[in-house]
Amino acid sequence: MNPKLLFILFFSLLSFFYTSSYGQRQYIIDSLNQLLESSKGEEKLEILFTLSWSYKFSNPQQSYDYGVQAYSLSKEIKDTKSEATSLNRMCAAKFQSGDLNEALEIALKAVDICKTNNYNKILATTLRHIGSIYEAQGNNSGAMKYYYNSLGLSDSFGIPLLKARSAKKVAALYLQLKKYRPAKLYLDYSLEVFKENQYVRGIHQIYILYGDYYYCQNLPDSARLNYNLALDNLEKLTDKLGYAITKTKIAKVDEFEGKFNTAIDGYNNALDTFTVIGNKKQIVATYISLAKVFSKIDNSEKTLYYAKLALAKAILLNFSNEEKEANQILYVLYKKNNSLKLAIEYLENYLFLMDSLTNSTESWRVDQMQKSYELEIQMKENALHSATIANQTLTIKNERILTKYLIATIVIVCMLVILIWYSLKHSRKVNKQLLIANKEKNQAISLISHDLKSPFNKIKGLIHILELQSEKKDPSFKDILSKVTTVTHEGLTLVQNLVDIKTLKSGAYLIKLNQFDLNDFIMKRVKSFEQLALSKNIVLNFEPSKDNSDVISDINSVARIFDNILSNAIKFSPHGEAITIDFSVVKKSFSFSISDNGKGVAQEEIDQIFNQHKTGKALPTGNETSNGLGLAIVSSLVNKLNGSIKCISSVTSGATFIVSLPSNKK
Repeated sequence: MNPKLLFILFFSLLSFFYTSSYGQRQYIIDSLNQLLESSKGEEKLEILFTLSWSYKFSNPQQSYDYGVQAYSLSKEIKDTKSEATSLNRMCAAKFQSGDLNEALEIALKAVDICKTNNYNKILATTLRHIGSIYEAQGNNSGAMKYYYNSLGLSDSFGIPLLKARSAKKVAALYLQLKKYRPAKLYLDYSLEVFKENQYVRGIHQIYILYGDYYYCQNLPDSARLNYNLALDNLEKLTDKLGYAITKTKIAKVDEFEGKFNTAIDGYNNALDTFTVIGNKKQIVATYISLAKVFSKIDNSEKTLYYAKLALAKAILLNFSNEEKEANQILYVLYKKNNSLKLAIEYLENYLFLMDSLTNSTESWRVDQMQKSYELEIQMKENALHSATIANQTLTIKNERILTKYLIATIVIVCMLVILIWYSLKHSRKVNKQLLIANKEKNQAISLISHDLKSPFNKIKGLIHILELQSEKKDPSFKDILSKVTTVTHEGLTLVQNLVDIKTLKSGAYLIKLNQFDLNDFIMKRVKSFEQLALSKNIVLNFEPSKDNSDVISDINSVARIFDNILSNAIKFSPHGEAITIDFSVVKKSFSFSISDNGKGVAQEEIDQIFNQHKTGKALPTGNETSNGLGLAIVSSLVNKLNGSIKCISSVTSGATFIVSLPSNKK
C-alpha cells in the first residue's frame, strides 16, 4: 500500500475515534493490530503512531509500549522525524500515568532531535509537553514560559488547531494563578477553534476549564453546568481518564456546596478508575482531595490516613506539588490536635517545598536548553545573512548568462511563431476545401433525393391504376402487384428519410405552424396506407370522431411522424393482423397512438430504437428492409415540436407508440 495513502487513512481513522462508539473504535483498533503483523517500514510506523494515540487516555502503559516500538523502528530505518514523533507519544503516555521525571527525560530527547533537524512543528508540541510536566510539578513560572514558547511557534505556522492547544494550556495556568480575565480570553479563543475543527477532545477539555473558571469565582451552578457539558462530549470518546477527572471536578462542586458524602463517593469512584488505568499522578491528587474533604467533616482518622498515603506516594514518585499539599494538610491536622512538634515538622517541610519548587534543577536544565536553542537560531540567521550576500554576487554572474539565453530564447520563439502561423494558414486552407467538399456532397444528396422522389411517385401512381384493374387479373398478378407496392413504399420512405436526416442535421429544418382538423388529417393518412396494409391483409382500425378536433402544429412534421410510426407498425405486423389508431385533443395539447400485434420490443431495447441506425431484435414480417432511420427521425421531429414519445411494449405482445404534442402558437 502507498505510504502516503496509508498516512491519510490512519489520520482519517484517528478523527473517527472522536466521533464513533466504543464498539466501533475497538473494531478499528483490532483491525490496525491485524495490519500491524503484516506491515513494514513507514506503513508499520503509521499504525504504531495511531495505536499509541488511541490508547493515550484509556491505557497509558499500552500507549507507551506502542511508542517504544515506533521509536525502535524509526531508529532502525533512520527516520529522525519519526523518532521525534515516537518520543512525543512516549512522553505523553508517561505524563498521563504520572511518571513526570521519565516524561521530562523523554521530552528533552525529542527537543534535541527537533533542534538538530529543524522539526519546528514537533518542537512546538514537545515544548507544550514540557510545560505540562512543569505545571504538574508545581513550577508555574517554568510551565508558563514553555507554553508561551509553544504558542509562539504554533502561531508562526498559521495552524489554528495547533495554536489553540497551546492557548488552552496557557488558559489553564492563568486559572491556577487566579488571573481570570486573560484565562477567559484564551478559553474563548480555544473553544472557537476547536468547534470549527470539530476537535471533540479539545471541546471537552475547554468545558472542564470553564467549570474551573466558574468554580474559582465561587459560582458552583455555572461550574457544574460546564462540567456536565464536558461529560456530554465525553460520550463521543473512549476516555476513561477524562471521565474520572471530570467526576472529581463535580465532586469538588459537591464539596463546595456542603454535600460531603456525595463528594466522597465521587472521589472514590474516580479513584477506582485512576487505579485501573494506572495514573499515579491522579491517584495521589485524589488522596489529597479525600484528605481535605474528611478534614472538613472533622474525621481526623480518615484525614490522617489519606494525607499520609498521599505523602508517601508523592515522595516515592517525586511529586513535589502533591508532597507540598500533603504536608500542609498534616500541619493543619496536628496543629488542630495540639501536636505542635509534628505540626512544626510538617510546616517546615511545606515551606521548604514551596521554595524549592521554583528553583528546581530540572527547571535550570530546560532554561539552559532554551538559551542554547535561541543561540542556535541566531547563528542560523547570521549564516543566512552571509549566504544572502554570496547569493547576490552569484546573481550578477547569472544575469549575464541569463541575457544570452534570453536572446536565444527570443529567436527560437520567433521561429516557432512563424512556423505556427504558416501551419495555421495551411490548416485554414485545407478546412475551407473540406467545407466546400462537404457542402457539395450535401447538395448532391439533396438533389439526388429530390430527383428520386419523382419517379417513385410516378410508379406509385401507375400501381394505383393497375390496382383498379386487378380484379380482372389472376391471383399471381395480385401477389406481384402487392410486392411492387411494398418495394415502392420502402424506396419512397427511404428517400424521404434521407432528406429529413440531412435537413435535421444541418439545422435547416423549419417549423411552420398551421391550424388543421386532426380527425380529418388522420383519416387521410390512414387512407394513404390502406393499399400497403392490404398487401399483407392487415386491417387498419380507426374510429373517426364527430367532436371538434382542431389543433395547431406543423402539419408536415406531424405527417412525417405519423407515417413513419404507421409504416413501422405495418412492417412488423404479421399477415392478417389488425393495427389500431386512436387520438385525443385537450385544451393545449393533442396526442395519437398506433398499436400493432407484432412481436413487440424488448424492455432493454426501448431506449435504443429511437437512436439512428439502431433496430430491435424483431424482424419485419414481409422481408421488408429496416435501416433504423424512421424512429430516429420521429424522435428528432417530436423534440423540435416540444412534444414527447413513448413506447409501451414487451416481447410477443405487440407495441404501442404514443405521441403527445402541444397545440399552441408559440
